[in-house]
Amino acid sequence: MSLGLYTNYASNNYNQSNINTKTDASKSVTESNSTSKTTSNSVDEYYKQLCAKFPNLNIMVGHFSKGAMIATSTNIDHAPITIDPAYLKKAANDPKIAAKLEKNLGDEPMALNWLKNAAKMGGNKVTSLGSYYDANGDMCSAGGLATDNPSSKSSPSLMTQFDELLEKRLKRLKEQRKAENRMLSQIAAEDIKKANLQKQAAKSYNNNLFNNLNINLLDSNS
Repeated sequence: MSLGLYTNYASNNYNQSNINTKTDASKSVTESNSTSKTTSNSVDEYYKQLCAKFPNLNIMVGHFSKGAMIATSTNIDHAPITIDPAYLKKAANDPKIAAKLEKNLGDEPMALNWLKNAAKMGGNKVTSLGSYYDANGDMCSAGGLATDNPSSKSSPSLMTQFDELLEKRLKRLKEQRKAENRMLSQIAAEDIKKANLQKQAAKSYNNNLFNNLNINLLDSNS
């Protein structure tokens, strides 16, 4: 028996307002975001760069309002990743935001593999999936699980399995980022420590040089 389960992450519920594939993304970005031709071109160009940088991802541009499930696909390996036009515009004009977005997109394949394996370990299979980055850059996911376990039909815990998998996925990504930040902090601290040691060594050398010079002067005057 197969039971489909659709849910969403972090209580984010969205209605599809405007979803565009790569074919008409330029029109969507222009209509939704641009305040000038220059801004429109830069956002559209950045979208094209994202598609070129992540050719294996199904990146789309669109907006979801509160109310219903975000777009998903049964093609798990090519599930839609929808970016809100407002967030895409921010990323196109802010390198820090762009770096964060691209870091998340780069983590998608690894996260998908983890999700598949986690579902498989529970005797389930991911049947559909989709992700959405809202105007603030917050990501939510939705999808479906199927199981061949007949007894699972009456199991209330099944209704929370997909949520739990997605929560674990996000937690894992956050832990990786924290580890990376700790590593960067340690490197920075070591660099500061080395700089201080070099400064102290230079100061000690100058003091010794000055003292030796004074001794030589005293010896020459005596």
